[in-house]
Amino acid sequence: MEDSRRGIAGNIPGAGCVLSEGKAARLGGLVEGNGLGPHGRRREFEEVALVHLEALYGTALRLAGNKAEAEDLVQDAVLRAYEFFHQFAPSTNCKAWLLRILYQTFLNGRRRVRPTVTYNDDLAPPLGGSPSTAPGN
Repeated sequence: MEDSRRGIAGNIPGAGCVLSEGKAARLGGLVEGNGLGPHGRRREFEEVALVHLEALYGTALRLAGNKAEAEDLVQDAVLRAYEFFHQFAPSTNCKAWLLRILYQTFLNGRRRVRPTVTYNDDLAPPLGGSPSTAPGN
């Protein structure tokens, strides 16, 4: 993992990805003003949460199955964690909190993209018929 962090608005170290314009704009809205993020905890977030990026990326890779989707998943989860960092209790396990956000983000993405099933009518038996009367038998 890189020691030189460019901040959460730049490259995400360890994940090997750069924020998309939409995600960067969303993040920009979170850090505008004093640059400390929601409730003034940007530095704390970088110190406590971003050290777990490699674990997040590894888990995301196993969940998503490919690098591109894993990088998007990590980005979405980190942005979500940053947005709700004010709800994080410092005495709790940050890695577990981040992994839970990552997993919920993965599940939410899967729910939005439901697979569609298409049927080939040529292969289906005629209505009221049996498979033995289907074309080609």
